[in-house]
Amino acid sequence: MNYPNDYVYKYVEEEISKQNLYDKKVLFVFGDSWTNNRYIKNPKKHWCYLLKQKLDYDLVVNISDNYDSNYEIFDCVKKTLSDKDYPMNQQSYLDKLKEFKVVIDWSTPMRDSTSVAEMYSPWNTATIPNLDSKKPNTKLWLDYVDRWFRIEMYSYDTQKRILFLQEFFNHNKIDWYMFMGFTPLVEKQFYNTEYDLRKWIDKKRFLFLNGFPNNMQDYLITTLDKSFQKDIHINEMQFENDRHRYFDNEVFTSDGHPNIKGFELMSDIIYRSIK
Repeated sequence: MNYPNDYVYKYVEEEISKQNLYDKKVLFVFGDSWTNNRYIKNPKKHWCYLLKQKLDYDLVVNISDNYDSNYEIFDCVKKTLSDKDYPMNQQSYLDKLKEFKVVIDWSTPMRDSTSVAEMYSPWNTATIPNLDSKKPNTKLWLDYVDRWFRIEMYSYDTQKRILFLQEFFNHNKIDWYMFMGFTPLVEKQFYNTEYDLRKWIDKKRFLFLNGFPNNMQDYLITTLDKSFQKDIHINEMQFENDRHRYFDNEVFTSDGHPNIKGFELMSDIIYRSIK
């Protein structure tokens, strides 16, 4: 894919420091496949590039990858925007910038990239197996989910990372915004319990924090069907999804990722939150 000069796509964070950033206005975006958008051939159609244009910024820096978990997204933000003394210091190259903003698209909290999940590779929670398969790892994976997997703990862990970054951003006076891509941050059964930390999260900077829609996919579906009001548990789409009828059009691809019109809608709602 050929990226325009004002679009930097680097998964190796250290490469950013090689760019000419002096007196530039830069948009940093982090996330998973909902952010890297590599399945769309024209990078100028990506939501982050459209957002850069709406903001009249000089450069968008996209640091994301397919199947990235929230552990990996957090680590990418940390390595890109903080030095070894995290969480109190920024990267020195940020001082060259005239202005910058950070937008984070969080993945499903249940996506696991830890060594525990890797024990069940390739069928961890980023790659759902054929549940009818008789292969040994399928049974191992199902046993793991059935016996030891705790959805509320994964949600809590993502919220903890959100709060760590919120404090880091606020301490360093970094302009930030976040949203969930295609699952809620907290499931309904855990509202107002010890696993619900949303009261500590800045609702002005975290899109869809409370109420409905509670994630970007739900927001996009409501643009197709104003009567859509069905929440979904924190689950990979391969597990439980009654939303397929809304896919395969100008808003969504056939697998539920945002399509060209979806990118436009995403950039619009994020821009309205930022301006």
